[in-house]
Amino acid sequence: MSGAAMTAALAVTDLTLAIGGVSVVDAVGFSIAPGEVMALVGESGCGKSLTAQALLRLLPRQVHQIGGRILLGGEDITALPERRMRRLRGSRLSMIFQEPQSALDPLATVGAQVCEASRASRNAVRRMLAEVGIADPDRRIDQYPFELSGGMCQRVMIASALIGGPAVLVADEPTTALDVTIQAQILDLLRRLAAERGTAIVLITHDMGVVADIAERVAVMYAGRIAEIGKTEAVFAAPRHPYTSLLLAAIPRLSDAPKSRLAVIEGSVPAPSDYGAGCRFAGRCPLADARCVAEQPPLRTMEEGHLSACWHAERVA
Repeated sequence: MSGAAMTAALAVTDLTLAIGGVSVVDAVGFSIAPGEVMALVGESGCGKSLTAQALLRLLPRQVHQIGGRILLGGEDITALPERRMRRLRGSRLSMIFQEPQSALDPLATVGAQVCEASRASRNAVRRMLAEVGIADPDRRIDQYPFELSGGMCQRVMIASALIGGPAVLVADEPTTALDVTIQAQILDLLRRLAAERGTAIVLITHDMGVVADIAERVAVMYAGRIAEIGKTEAVFAAPRHPYTSLLLAAIPRLSDAPKSRLAVIEGSVPAPSDYGAGCRFAGRCPLADARCVAEQPPLRTMEEGHLSACWHAERVA
């Protein structure tokens, strides 16, 4: 076991998930340090949410982990008994799910749902609600989710995830469907939690603007594999994978001419059954050649801490 894996809050190596014998997440690996925010970004269907669910062993029944290891604070949790995993969830490892109005129980009060993960006292729940920015926690603790706004429900989800003091927090699209003001508040809250509590945060998102705002490092996924990983500033300034470059080019900018056409990535993501032997982005890539179609490129180091899975990484503009 490497020294990096021993000191990381979370280390994932060669994670492979399959549905009916077909790999949908293939050899994904990354590590995250205490207090660090790392974003896992990509188009819908690229496997980022399945990766997040695998970290807590909450995969849908039809999805199976067929390879890889997950180390939590140096402990391999890949094959732990379910009873032991239940003790870890909410204590050392927690998750903020998408769409809090759907994830929260409409028949249970806010207080009951926040304390469920850790059997915390009512006073502890009040303090946690206040810490995540919910005004008047004495009143909110006895309310139901339908009585709260979307932003407040999201804060309740964050409080539920944090009440046990986890070392690692997985945030799956935590700002989806929130307006920009509430989104900024949630991101500020996550940033503060990482800085003050030393919580390692894995942020799952498709929004490159959110990545630029909060993440120190970013891993870009495409069709179940990591295409590029590195420090956010370096990846944004000089992407080393064509997919990352095209994603960044597709972001609208205030400097764009009025009524100008938005940049798009031509083609569509292949189905898992159609991945083939080579690079999974080859069918949409402007740099692709015969080698790209025939051989799958490995992740290789371009600069310190910056890796790309592209045979032509040096040519990416």
